[in-house]
Amino acid sequence: MTENVSEYETKRLRRIAENRQKLHELNIFTLGTSLSAMTKQKKRKREQSMEQSMEPTRKSARERKKQKLEKQQRKVEKRNEIEAKERKKLEKQQKVEAKERKRMEKEKRKLKKEKKLEQKLKKELQAKKRELKAKNKELKAKKQERSEKKKERKAKKKEDEKRESDKLDKIKNVDQEIKEQEPKFLDWRLRRKLQARGERKLATLKKRVEQKALRLKENSKLEKIKLNERKLRKKQKEKEKLERIVQKELELQRRMEEGEYMRQEDRLARQVAKEMVYNEKNKKRQEKKAMVNGWIEEIVTEEQKLARQKEDELRKVIYPIQKIDLPLVHISDPIDSFKTKPVVLSPFLNVDVNPFHAFSLGKQFLPPGKKSVMQGLCPGGFTTTFQDHVDIHVWKNAMTLFVSGTTGLFYEYMFEEATHHGKNYVFFRWTRTQAVTPYILSRMCQVQKGEEILQLNTSYSDVPIPTQKPESLLLFVQYPKGPYIYCGRLGYLGHQGLNFSLKVDMTDKVLSEYKVMRRRRMEENRQMLASLALPSLPRKSSRSQAPKAAVKLEPTRRSSRQRTRRETFKQHEAQQKVQHTPHQMQEIAIVAIANQQLNLTQQEVEKVQKIAKKKQKIDDRKFERLEKSKQRDMEIQVTERKKQQVIEPRKRQMERQEPYELPPEKVAKRNADIQKFIQEELDKQAYLAREQRQWEVEHPISRQEEMLIQNDVQEQIPTTGVVKEKKTGEIANEFDEADLMETVMGELEYEVML
Repeated sequence: MTENVSEYETKRLRRIAENRQKLHELNIFTLGTSLSAMTKQKKRKREQSMEQSMEPTRKSARERKKQKLEKQQRKVEKRNEIEAKERKKLEKQQKVEAKERKRMEKEKRKLKKEKKLEQKLKKELQAKKRELKAKNKELKAKKQERSEKKKERKAKKKEDEKRESDKLDKIKNVDQEIKEQEPKFLDWRLRRKLQARGERKLATLKKRVEQKALRLKENSKLEKIKLNERKLRKKQKEKEKLERIVQKELELQRRMEEGEYMRQEDRLARQVAKEMVYNEKNKKRQEKKAMVNGWIEEIVTEEQKLARQKEDELRKVIYPIQKIDLPLVHISDPIDSFKTKPVVLSPFLNVDVNPFHAFSLGKQFLPPGKKSVMQGLCPGGFTTTFQDHVDIHVWKNAMTLFVSGTTGLFYEYMFEEATHHGKNYVFFRWTRTQAVTPYILSRMCQVQKGEEILQLNTSYSDVPIPTQKPESLLLFVQYPKGPYIYCGRLGYLGHQGLNFSLKVDMTDKVLSEYKVMRRRRMEENRQMLASLALPSLPRKSSRSQAPKAAVKLEPTRRSSRQRTRRETFKQHEAQQKVQHTPHQMQEIAIVAIANQQLNLTQQEVEKVQKIAKKKQKIDDRKFERLEKSKQRDMEIQVTERKKQQVIEPRKRQMERQEPYELPPEKVAKRNADIQKFIQEELDKQAYLAREQRQWEVEHPISRQEEMLIQNDVQEQIPTTGVVKEKKTGEIANEFDEADLMETVMGELEYEVML
C-alpha cells in the first residue's frame, strides 16, 4: 500500500482480505475451477490493478445506494417544501376567511343591535304617544268636570238668590198679613208692644239675610282665591318641569363637554409622548450631526488648503510675478474673509469713493486678480460676491470698469493719444459691451457727466440725466499678465442705440380694389333676393327710436266687489277674535304645551339616534385603523426581512475587507452630507445678507456714523506692501496727462476725472 491510496480503499481492501480468509477456512468448491486458482487469479488481477493505479476505478454499490437515497431525500424535501408552501397558503386563506367571518359576525351583531335599538325607540315612541293620548283624555275629562262644577255652582248661586228673594217677599207678605190680621186694640200700650215685637222679628230676619249675603260673597272671594292659587301651582309645576328638562339637557351637555375635554387631554398626552420620543430622536440625530460636522469641518479645512494651493498655482501660471515700479496695496486672502464676514452682493453695498480715489490712485492691487480689487472697494465688515467674467460691476453708489489685456501690443493698439485745445488726452476702444444691459445704461445715466467738447458724435439717444449727487465710474486697467492698476474716474457722455422700423407691404391700391369687389358682390346678392320675392316678416329695427310720451291708465270700472269682500273678511276675523272665550284660550294653551312636549320628545329621540350613529362611525374608524396598522406592520416586517437579506452579504463583504478601506456607500454618504453642509452654510450667509439689507433700509446711518465708518475702513486697509513712498499729490501729477478716455466705436464714451 502506497501513500496515494485513500483511507476508503484501505478499509475496503482489509474487509476483502478478511472475507477471503473466512472463505479459505470453509473450503467451498466451485464448478470448473478450484478455489486456489480463483484466489490466485483474483490476487493477480488486483495486484496488477493496484500496481497500475491505486485509485478506485469504479463506484461501489454503497455509493450508488447513497446517491439514490440522496435523490429520494431531495425529492421528498421538495415535496415537503411544496406541501409546506401549500399549507401556508391554506393557513393564510383560512386566517383571511376567519377574519372576514369575524368581521361579518361583528357587522351582523351591529345590525342586530341597530335593529334592537330601532325597535326600542319605536316602542318608546309608541308608549309616549299613548301616554300623551291618555294625558289628553284626562285633561279633557278634567275640563269637563270643572265646567260641570262651575255650572253647578252657578245654579246653586241662582237658587240661593231665589230663596233669599222669596224669603224677603214672604217676610213682606207676613208683615202685611200681620198688620191686616192684627186686632184693633183700643189700648195703645198693647198696640205698641205688638209693633215692637214685629219690628224686632223683621230686624232679625234682615240681619240673617244680610249675613247670608256676606257669607256668599266671602265664599265667592275664597273660591276665586283658591282658583288663583291653583293656577299659580300649575304654573309653578310647569316651570319646575321645564327647569328639570333644562337641567337634564345641561347635564348631558356637561357630560359631553367633559368627555370631549377628556379626549383632548388624552390627545395632548399622546402628543406629548410623541414629542418626547421625537425630541429624543432629534437629540440622537443632533449628536450624530455634531459628529458628522466635526468630520466635515476637518474635510473642509483640508479642501480649503488644497483650494488655496491650487489658486496660488493658477496665479503663478496666469499672473507670473513681474516687478512693476508702482506703489501697491496688498489685500488679505479673500478666502479667509468668507468665514468671518457676511457675504453680500455688490449692488447692496456702498463704496467710499473719495478716500479710495485719494489713497489708491495709480497703485497696483495684490494679489493679482479681481477679487483683491473688489475686496478693497468693499466696506469694512463685509465681503462681496460677483461674476468674474463680467467687466462692468454695479455698486450701490458707484460703478467699476475692468479693462484686461494679455500682451503689451493689445494696449498699444487700444490706447491712443490726441491733442484737443492744447491738451493731451488718452482714448481707448472698448468693444466688450455684451454685459451692458438696460439696467446698466440707466445707472450710466446717473454717472458724472463728461466734457461735451470731447464728443465724437452728437446723435446720442441716451444722454446722462443731471442729478444732485452724481455717481462715479472707476477704471481699473490690468498690467499684461499682472495685477490691476487704478487709473481714475470716468465721465459719461452718451450712448447711441439701434433704431428699428417696420413697413406694411399692402398699398392703398390693393385696398381700393378689394373694396370695389366687395361692393359689387353685395349688389349682386341684393338683386338675387329681390327677384325671388320672398315674404318678409316685420322685425324690430336696430336703430334707436324716440321714446313715446307716457300715458296714465285709469280703471274702466270700479272694483266694488273686491271692497265688499275685504270688508266682510275683516268683520269675520274680528268676530272670531271676540268669540274666543277663556275656555278656548285655555284649550289652545294646553294644545300648544302638548305640541311642545312632542317636539321635545322628538328632539330627544333624534339626539339618541345621532349618538348611536356617531358611535357606529367611531367603531368603524377604529376597525379600519386596526386593519391598516396590521397591514403596515406586515409590510414593515417584509421590508425588514428583505433589508436583512440584502444587508447580510454586504456585512460579510465588509468584514472580509480591510479595516482601513471604507466602502463606497459610506464614502458617497459622507460626500452627500458634506455637500448638504456647504449648501446650508451658503443659505445661512444669503439669509444674513438679506437681514443686513433690511436693517440698512430700516435704520439709515447718520453722517457722523458714516465718517466713523470711513475712518475705520481707512485704518483697516493694509499698506505694508508699498514699494515707493510717494505722496498722493505727486502721484496725481504723474497721471494728469491721462485725464480722459473715450470710446471710438460709437457705443460708450468715458472721461477720466481726477
